[in-house]
Amino acid sequence: MLSLADKPVASGAVPAALALVALSLAVVLIRSYHASFSGQADAYCVGEWLINYGGGFVRRGLGGTVILWLSQVSGWRPRAILFGTLVGCYALIFYTQAVVLRRTNNPSLLDLVLVLSPFATLYPLIHNVAGQRKEVLMLAMMSTAVLTDLGVLNTLAKYVFWSACFAALMAVNDATIFFLPLCILLLSVPTPEDRPVGLLRITVLALPAFAIFIVGYLRSPLVDLPAMCAMTGRYEQGLWCLQAPAGSFPVAADWLRATAWDGFHSVLARYTPSTAGSVILLGLAGLLPVTLALSKQETHLRRTLARLTYPRLYVASSLFSLLLLFAVANDWTRWFYIVTSLLTLIYFAARGNAGFIKASPCTPRLSGLSGSSSKGLPASVDGMRTR
Repeated sequence: MLSLADKPVASGAVPAALALVALSLAVVLIRSYHASFSGQADAYCVGEWLINYGGGFVRRGLGGTVILWLSQVSGWRPRAILFGTLVGCYALIFYTQAVVLRRTNNPSLLDLVLVLSPFATLYPLIHNVAGQRKEVLMLAMMSTAVLTDLGVLNTLAKYVFWSACFAALMAVNDATIFFLPLCILLLSVPTPEDRPVGLLRITVLALPAFAIFIVGYLRSPLVDLPAMCAMTGRYEQGLWCLQAPAGSFPVAADWLRATAWDGFHSVLARYTPSTAGSVILLGLAGLLPVTLALSKQETHLRRTLARLTYPRLYVASSLFSLLLLFAVANDWTRWFYIVTSLLTLIYFAARGNAGFIKASPCTPRLSGLSGSSSKGLPASVDGMRTR
């Protein structure tokens, strides 16, 4: 199995794969157009994007507020702005996958499988709506980290930039909180070894996002849903709010008042032992190729983890956050899709032979974040053994 995965592909395989990526992008954009304008995806796609601050500060409200403001100043329909957002995000996601494949030296069969995986990049082809949800912003943003040197955390400005990005992502989609450890790990991979992303720097990256998550969650039960939906209705017609009995959530806005228990109950209601097992097995099957690929970058990844403060605690907290997500939110196929996509980006960042991840040894040290220097790292870093 390993030898087959490592086998270099034929010379014509890469151009064929790139053509398939381009064709897949076109199909995804057609489906995004349908989701944006048909009205059939309003309940949990368009409606989620248009959650706004019209009824007060609420989690997930930044995206809709910005879309409605752009609609006001430009005269464009919110649906058109949403479609443009999806076009930009998907174009960047698919372009990044094409670039990493094109620039990879001696691409293997495993590299092709990762780029063309129906569990990651091509997932929107097989799912009607979930692919057009807000996670595309996060995946596009993290694709930028792989595609450019913005992902190399070697200046204070980049820490400030990513801290602001994570905070904005959290204000758009509070589910980002569960994937934040993987996003920070992705940024840590190409960062120079003499500038490790330690505890203080992780705090700089994550604290604003955590603060927005907590405030948004506490404020959500106080939101005036009719006022929020009325604001949406002034710019775009649709069923944004529906009168529903307690414990029922027919549209995305209704989930703003939901508790963690409501989410846990939705998981129990949606999955039987057999359906839960089948979804988990399918998700693990999708994770298998990227897990195999990451094992080939074990040395680099262990060194990256060793440079993090308390690496075992970091890994444990990352796994716990994902398990918690699966326990309180029932979109399990989406969660597998996001995890697989982020791990695929981590793999190509770790591989480092794509030609665009470069650490400059001449970049000055971060004078403002000296508390996270390499001092105190485990002595076993050179032995690739985490503590």
